[in-house]
Amino acid sequence: MKSWQIRLGLVLVVLSALTYLAYYLIVGNLHNMLMYATGDLAFVFINVLLVTIIIQSLLERRGKEAIIGKMSTVIGAFFSELGGPMILMLTKEGTNVPDYGTDLRINSNWTVANYDHAVKKMA
Repeated sequence: MKSWQIRLGLVLVVLSALTYLAYYLIVGNLHNMLMYATGDLAFVFINVLLVTIIIQSLLERRGKEAIIGKMSTVIGAFFSELGGPMILMLTKEGTNVPDYGTDLRINSNWTVANYDHAVKKMA
């Protein structure tokens, strides 16, 4: 643990103890105070569970958004640097881009011969 976390924990425990002391001094009923303190202590576990689930889901969502943002940057860089010129090259009139037609349309009826023919056509 970091030192600021330890200091924060100690400050919170001291504030809690001072609050219980103030309650005891004002109300003066130790039995009542201990009853409520026990109820509060029992609820701490449920509280930690709920806070952990909420924080975990927020962190996962933030991580996914960061990954999507990075992927968008990479995709944008690809299309701005390579994709645009490649599309222009492939769509220009008079280029020597072969027409593969239906030779490369894979379906469930393909055999090894079809794959071999497609490889030869691409070569």
